[in-house]
Amino acid sequence: MKYSVFALLLAGCVTAPPLTALDTSSPWHAEALDLAADWEAHPELPTLETPLCRRYVDRVRVVHTTEQQFGDQTGFCPMTTTGCSTMGACPGDRCVTGSMVITGCDIVTIFLSPGEDASGHRITVRHEMAHALSGCTTGSLDSGHADRRVWDGIVWQK
Repeated sequence: MKYSVFALLLAGCVTAPPLTALDTSSPWHAEALDLAADWEAHPELPTLETPLCRRYVDRVRVVHTTEQQFGDQTGFCPMTTTGCSTMGACPGDRCVTGSMVITGCDIVTIFLSPGEDASGHRITVRHEMAHALSGCTTGSLDSGHADRRVWDGIVWQK
């Protein structure tokens, strides 16, 4: 399964997400919060009790997209129900199942590609949320997945 490195937007503060986020009662929204709880419970990871990390956790949004929306919002090629997207500049072999964007308002938006079925959303949401929490705790979004405590540990632990 492939994931994006993510996109970081330093945009002006907006009051609404670019697309309609899933309800906070959604299992995918709950999974983002669950990853944050698992992070906080890990004895070796930095605390999330900072103003920036609290905002990331409190303001996280999860969006299920269409193929076009995913590309427009993230700049990445989405996985579709028939395989890797070939729309626009997508080469058809470098797709991601999810991506995340952080706006200037400290809102983390996790985008789910249209082609991944629900069984994969759990790990995709955990993966993208881990990038956000890496950013607010260490100042690095850990695009190389170097911290094994995170990538081999809490992302995959459940």
